[in-house]
Amino acid sequence: MLEDFRGHDPNPTVHERAWMETNPYPAIFRVAVFAPVAVRGGLATSQDPANPGTPSPVSVAARTTG
Repeated sequence: MLEDFRGHDPNPTVHERAWMETNPYPAIFRVAVFAPVAVRGGLATSQDPANPGTPSPVSVAARTTG
């Protein structure tokens, strides 16, 4: 009865069968390996020691009064 209500065809199409036969483990493995690498690279570039950003007011005052 529920099958008639939803209008679901129990025979999968070629596209649905391809998705059902797909092995998810290689994709999960790639995400598990490359996600930490991407996070580490993003954190490393966001904390660039060569460009500290705006100087503190103390260092600006020391340069102008010296």
